[in-house]
Amino acid sequence: MSNWGLADLERRVANMIRYGVVEQLDEAGAKVRVRSGGILSDWLKWRTQRAGPDSDWWAPEPGEQVVMLSPDGEMNQALILGSINSNQNPPPGNRKTLHRIEYKDGAVKEYDREASTDRATYPDGTVIEYNAQAGQYTLTFSGGTVIQVMAESGDVLADITGSLSATIASTLEAEVGSSATVTAPTITLNGNVNVNGNLALAGALSAGPGASGSGAVLQGNFQIDGNVDLSGGDVTADGISLKGHTHTGDSGGNTSPPK
Repeated sequence: MSNWGLADLERRVANMIRYGVVEQLDEAGAKVRVRSGGILSDWLKWRTQRAGPDSDWWAPEPGEQVVMLSPDGEMNQALILGSINSNQNPPPGNRKTLHRIEYKDGAVKEYDREASTDRATYPDGTVIEYNAQAGQYTLTFSGGTVIQVMAESGDVLADITGSLSATIASTLEAEVGSSATVTAPTITLNGNVNVNGNLALAGALSAGPGASGSGAVLQGNFQIDGNVDLSGGDVTADGISLKGHTHTGDSGGNTSPPK
């Protein structure tokens, strides 16, 4: 074998596997050019996980360290096998049970096998998390609002720091197995209210536009098919008390309040 042949063989063997850094990216052509030592490669394809009926896309970017495979030792015919971490781009995790992806804009997606927890963190601080050990789904917004759903019981816990607004185009139906409690300084209902059953009021009830009181403010028609239990309270309409009103008697005086 001639010296030239031996030198060429050695060059080809040395080029079969090389490290390099992506210098250019052709997004439309799905190719990159890699600099390895003093050599800038031709446009090369990179390895992907799937490239059939199911396919994926995740392009290597300039500055990313990669490994090139050249079956015949010619770099211009190489394939990018994958990326490896460097001092400029260190690993985003340090535990064997953690699968973690960090994005440049600050988003993070990770699954912790040891804790059985899947978590996605977005650039604005919003976090979506499911803990399979606790059976708990948690949505935390950057403003502080937290919504939790328990998978087994179906219980929902919402800690809302702002206002809750809902627009329903058709019908709202809610079936509560036990009881429902709403605590607020003022509850305003605009429209008709139908109560099929008992209604218990532990405070004042004011009806009509501009009415004020420590309980609910109702604007519109109020229809009750059942009993109304005032629990020691009173009903006032146009300044006249249901419990304390009197009438003019036959002798000209006032009657006693109703009993």
